[in-house]
Amino acid sequence: MTADPATHRPAGAAFALDRSLFAEALSARFGSPISLLEIRRPRYSQTVADYFRMALDANAIRAPSNLQVAVHATAEDDLLISLREDAFAIDGTRLVRHTSTRPFCPRVLLNVVLQDRPVTSTKNAFEVSCEMIETLLEFARPLPASLVALREADAEQRAACEHPLFAVLRSAPDHGEELVLVVAGGRTIRTDAGAIDQPWVGAHYLRVCDPDGTEVAYWTHDEWAEEPVATIAAVFACALRVRELSACA
Repeated sequence: MTADPATHRPAGAAFALDRSLFAEALSARFGSPISLLEIRRPRYSQTVADYFRMALDANAIRAPSNLQVAVHATAEDDLLISLREDAFAIDGTRLVRHTSTRPFCPRVLLNVVLQDRPVTSTKNAFEVSCEMIETLLEFARPLPASLVALREADAEQRAACEHPLFAVLRSAPDHGEELVLVVAGGRTIRTDAGAIDQPWVGAHYLRVCDPDGTEVAYWTHDEWAEEPVATIAAVFACALRVRELSACA
């Protein structure tokens, strides 16, 4: 569902179009500051998106620092204005860049801009086209707040769902003291404790357990000596729940 710009004028971060800079860039490229009416594309939404891209290429769009604004045409001939963080941030082991979007109907948007004014000249057409871009930018103003909300929700979700990767020593029935490696999702990879305090003795087995300690799969050192590649792949696939139990055991 697309937004109706006639019924809502949002407040938020400042965006702007430098008309003079845009006119100079268009004149240098086409000989005059052309308007939207002179951009021929199969779909009207693509016309608007390409014209907005020309303004971006001319560095005529002003936006808050560290943010990128863009307009995209959809298959339904609607427009999608997006705002995304300028660069990826390192978040633990991930690269994260958030994007906030908002849909529009370009023809409704144009009707709001025109407001029954006839396009009577090339100069007038360029001004109307600039107003179209400025109206789109006006509706981008609430998007930075959406990015903040996305970042906060993402952080909350990770805190609730992810388990840190760490090792502990734990006693287990039938196995004695074990070295336990907790992985994402709560499962554990376990081996005999001698692997950490007597590395020259080595580890004699590996097993994967559910978060409650129930054993899921078990491998002896003889198994991974015979098939090291397949065994290690099975250990990690089982620990991370990549495969069904029958494929891991």
